Amino acid sequence: MTKGKMIINQQVKVPFSIGTYKDEVICGVVPMEPGYLLLGRPWQYDMKIIYNGLINEITLTHLGTKFALQSSNTFTGGQRSTNYER
Repeated sequence: MTKGKMIINQQVKVPFSIGTYKDEVICGVVPMEPGYLLLGRPWQYDMKIIYNGLINEITLTHLGTKFALQSSNTFTGGQRSTNYER
């Protein structure tokens, strides 16, 4: 890593589930502490999600099933924890 730039030359397929929603994403491999899976704009675009900012919910259809994922934000030990439920 030089001057804030990082070369990502490895990828890994990561399976994940949120409630009954199951999927997998291809992630770039970077050195970091294990933590959260961040589903950013490429995933949102590919999944054609609909975001409702009023209730902090995303809706998507995957393999013919519609999912509504809501964030339940809690604070534990000074750190934010976000759990998604169907």
